[in-house]
Amino acid sequence: MNHPTETPQPSAHLSAAYAERAYRRNYRTVMVRFWREHDNAPWRATAIDSNGGAPTHYASVNELFASLWTMLNELNET
Repeated sequence: MNHPTETPQPSAHLSAAYAERAYRRNYRTVMVRFWREHDNAPWRATAIDSNGGAPTHYASVNELFASLWTMLNELNET
């Protein structure tokens, strides 16, 4: 009678650590506040990462989007 060979399973600790790293690579929550000083002023932004840290202020929406894009690409490298 043939028995299938069991695949070794990582310990629960290693599985939890792997799941946490995968979660951080695949999900990110950032709260963004947009404002401008008057109707003709450029939009500005403040971003707060849910992982903590100080708010980051941006003088333009383009700066904000560039920063978010960089953050997402850095997540793929880890």
